Amino acid sequence: MSSYDVEKYLRGFKDEGLAEATVRQVRSVLGRACRLARKWSGGSLPNPIADSELPSWSIESHVPVRAPSLDEVQRLLVGAHSLDPRISCILRLIVATGMRRGEACAIRWNDCDLMLGTIRIDESIVSNKGSATVKSPKTRASIRSVAIDEGTLDELLRLREIQENLAQSADMTLDVDAFVFSFGPGGLTPPHPDSISHAFTRTRTLAGVGDDIHLHSASLPGDCARRRDLREAETVATRVDECGHGPSLHRLGAR
Repeated sequence: MSSYDVEKYLRGFKDEGLAEATVRQVRSVLGRACRLARKWSGGSLPNPIADSELPSWSIESHVPVRAPSLDEVQRLLVGAHSLDPRISCILRLIVATGMRRGEACAIRWNDCDLMLGTIRIDESIVSNKGSATVKSPKTRASIRSVAIDEGTLDELLRLREIQENLAQSADMTLDVDAFVFSFGPGGLTPPHPDSISHAFTRTRTLAGVGDDIHLHSASLPGDCARRRDLREAETVATRVDECGHGPSLHRLGAR
């Protein structure tokens, strides 16, 4: 197999309509396989991936990313609700506050003031060679507190109960520094940011929303709200409450 064969193979994916990121990932997997084959063969096998290039995508071929409409936000939240309570809650939080994916993954229970309805953002989860690492923000300005609407607060309270029950089933406790959206009992490990993006893709398919809506663009309306005062932020976030999950189960002072 030559580099020309590799490039022809990759161009075939492009012609089938696959996105540039997907083709890039395919090349990365093939490259790793060929590097290992060359290593294990003592250098006798070639690595045709090393000299290959990705197909070129014109600017016109890129699908522009846009912020979702109100109807699309509602459908996304309903779709997430059918997948997993953690996915439903983290998506709602991102939409309502505009926080980044990695910031949401790093939220711990002691960052949440469930009485005042605020969340402190002072960490972020970043991808690191197949794992997830907790890192401090790059700048002091990234450390901030955001207000959440009552509907989002209710989602967090329900998730807290679910996480407590999961921890108890494993004879563990849910400590105050546990990660809110952890998929493991006890909340010891944060969710990987890529797993949240993959869950959003499944949610988007369930909701029948176009692929020009990304997880980042879903947070754009909330990002605007974040720069306003508390009253305006709550006004913007109330659009999330219209998704039809039914009446709130808790009030601000319920627990």
